[in-house]
Amino acid sequence: MKGWSFLIFCLTLSFASEVVGIPSSNYTARRISYQKTGDSYNNEYQQGYGYSKSKPSSSESSESDSKSCERQECMAPTNLAKIYVANWVLSDDVGDQREPEVICPCAQGSQQFFKPSMYSNAGDSNDDAQLAFEIDSSTSSCPDMCIRDRDGNFWKPVDPTITTTYIYLAPSCMGDECNVYVGVDGGSLQKVGGSDIVDETHPVDIYDEFMLPDSKYLKADAISCRGCDEIKPEITEKCYGPGYFYNFEIDLEESKSSSEQCENSFDLPKCTIPSSKAQLFIEYGVIVDGNQQIPQSLCHCEGGSLQFFDSATHATPNDAYSNSELAAYIYSEYYYESCQRTCIRDEDGNFWEGYDEIELYLVPYCECHTYAGLDYGTLINVETNEVKTDSDSGTNVGSDPVGKDSKYLKIVALSCGGCDKIKKIDNCGPKN
Repeated sequence: MKGWSFLIFCLTLSFASEVVGIPSSNYTARRISYQKTGDSYNNEYQQGYGYSKSKPSSSESSESDSKSCERQECMAPTNLAKIYVANWVLSDDVGDQREPEVICPCAQGSQQFFKPSMYSNAGDSNDDAQLAFEIDSSTSSCPDMCIRDRDGNFWKPVDPTITTTYIYLAPSCMGDECNVYVGVDGGSLQKVGGSDIVDETHPVDIYDEFMLPDSKYLKADAISCRGCDEIKPEITEKCYGPGYFYNFEIDLEESKSSSEQCENSFDLPKCTIPSSKAQLFIEYGVIVDGNQQIPQSLCHCEGGSLQFFDSATHATPNDAYSNSELAAYIYSEYYYESCQRTCIRDEDGNFWEGYDEIELYLVPYCECHTYAGLDYGTLINVETNEVKTDSDSGTNVGSDPVGKDSKYLKIVALSCGGCDKIKKIDNCGPKN
């Protein structure tokens, strides 16, 4: 077993070197466990995009600061399937999909890279968390669905107010070509500006046709739940590198990368802050489930988006969940590959990470705060090791209401890839 562990570790280093573009001898890579070391979040040089930097010398800093601000290109890792994901894409069922392996940040979304499904067709990929995304066109999930294919065509559901269209986005690789294949499992898609139709049997039977480069599947290049304008080429090309590992921490011995030097240079659209709305920063890789409300608006930010929600009419978290009034619902179990490292940041600046399995209700409620109700599992303060459990007094999600005087945590940010990714949450578009 030790030999196999060493081999896997070496392969991880090799893969990390190829994605980040730095010789593997210059860093170590390790899977982050739930158990944190004492200074994991007490290092001002630990960066959000999956990197942990050592402090540069003063001469290195001066030389670095004098260079022009040029972002690196988002390089596609090998053997992973890529898709652009606009901010706020809501899943139909988080249990059927997995987290991305690598992410590149973009101005209004992210480029996400997924390992291939173990199944040969899109229909069977719905099992065992093999999908990149599972979405549907219902008003509570992805009401203005739009998919752009690899040829630049846009596809939208047919008559979404009458028939719900269910979509599997399945990553698959053959040889050196990887794609995200579109499986329609109910309803249909129609090419925008054309008459071509795709459904569950035409032009392919998604439970029979192999996902191959020359198959008749649509190959998805971008996905949006807010219409096709969100994934126009001039929007989706604003992505930068280096790509960062979503659930890996990488220790580097170099000074800051150009991506970090240019952290304020995104061409972010203007941000309008609505009144009387609860808000929550949600980072790129969060997989949110359909048992929640659609945000009323959002602001594009580096690392994710700031989303604004109506106040729940039900103050008890379990009732808010039952009536689809949550800002986010997180369900992380051992057999899922979604939200493996849940972290929430409270209004006082504390970071709380999920320990083992966790089920979390995030309730928007005015006077406007977002409250965290823990239905199952444990939250641990990463600095003090304070523990919150689902049996704490005053926070029973079935009977205790949220409110400014309640004992629930008031939170400002949510991550599924650890607390580093929500350390910097205020770099959003200029406010109107």
